[in-house]
Amino acid sequence: MFELVKTGEVPIAIIGHDKPDISDESIQQTPILKETFTLWTKADHPLAKKSIITPADLKGETLLSLSQGYTHQRIFHDWLAANHLEDEVTLLYTKEIRTALSIASTSHMLAFMSPIIADRHLDLVQLTIESAPKFYISLVVNTAEQYGHNQRVFNEEMADIASDLYEQFSALETKRSIE
Repeated sequence: MFELVKTGEVPIAIIGHDKPDISDESIQQTPILKETFTLWTKADHPLAKKSIITPADLKGETLLSLSQGYTHQRIFHDWLAANHLEDEVTLLYTKEIRTALSIASTSHMLAFMSPIIADRHLDLVQLTIESAPKFYISLVVNTAEQYGHNQRVFNEEMADIASDLYEQFSALETKRSIE
């Protein structure tokens, strides 16, 4: 989606990405949300009782992630490599979020997901990962293209809404960290 905005084919989009800042002069970025990746599994999984999951805890486990082409997969792969786990775990990939969550809820596999896409799945428990990677969600607008008046007004309104969301999510995160 980012490439479509960058080329001007799409004037505006909400995207997920792996770095906090998008360095491109033609793109206006408005952060919306920063999340920490977590693992999702059944409540009776042996790791479900641990408060924090370390990379060493995952040796021998079967992990699920979204397929190549998704930001999740790239972040997952980089995290596995940084923790020297590529040859220590069994990896399964799917193109569907629901499929990953369904498999995790009916097996002892662990789904590697950002909470925003998994937190309403009641059959699963969320596991905190030590030194987990981050996932960023931003509104991006192509500022290099000359769009019509209505599109410019729409883009500005959406940027204002995204800024408000970021403030609300940041306040909520601050409240959670205090509790």
